[in-house]
Amino acid sequence: MSKIAVVYWSGTGNTEAMADLVANAAQSAGATVDKMTSAEFNAADAANYDGFALGCPAMGAEQLEESEFEPMYQDLRGSLSGKPVGLFGSYGWGDGEWIRTWAEDAEAAANGVPQDVEVGTAIGNGWSFNCWNEDGSVDQTKLDACYVLATQYFNDDTWNQEKIDNLTIPSIEGYEDSLDDPNMTTVAEVFFNASNVQLWYDQYLPASVTEVHKDCMNALFGLESTPQEIGEQHDAAMQEYLASR
Repeated sequence: MSKIAVVYWSGTGNTEAMADLVANAAQSAGATVDKMTSAEFNAADAANYDGFALGCPAMGAEQLEESEFEPMYQDLRGSLSGKPVGLFGSYGWGDGEWIRTWAEDAEAAANGVPQDVEVGTAIGNGWSFNCWNEDGSVDQTKLDACYVLATQYFNDDTWNQEKIDNLTIPSIEGYEDSLDDPNMTTVAEVFFNASNVQLWYDQYLPASVTEVHKDCMNALFGLESTPQEIGEQHDAAMQEYLASR
């Protein structure tokens, strides 16, 4: 009988619900299952399992949750070789790029391939370059080419010009002066003068409030409700959630 570890991180409860379904299905198929959060799982125990089901929603710019799940996954990655691995998670924007990238890396790990050299930006996006030879040694030519690409293309000037060309506000302070569109200029001024910025607001809400938030956003942009009405609905949903705890 195989023993499976179902390890997950969940912010609103959606991925936890998926973990329950995965665990129940594995048990119905005859496997012994241990279900736990990424904070509870110890990668040192990986040898005790015949396979893994890993769950994490898309966070930020379609990436794994960084504070708990990503460190756990990196610790576990070297122990996946030769073992079946299943991935699951929820997302509410984008096209699922996060799980495709994750699947490619998990498949490489299961086949014993070392992790690629990663080159990232200051805003959380990253590009991976395979700089390994078949024998596991570093291909210096590829590594040198990656360095040139990272330093000559993915620098502040080219990155921010690309954002401007795509009608996106630059993420590095100082480049907002290059904006010509008055609406984008106004948003940039608010952003860079804010005392703090909350990204991906809906991910930090309870599941019940998140659903209200999504409906409210549709109503707002569909001109069906005023900002004041939406604020009142948000408050009511949060108060209902707090009262139920």
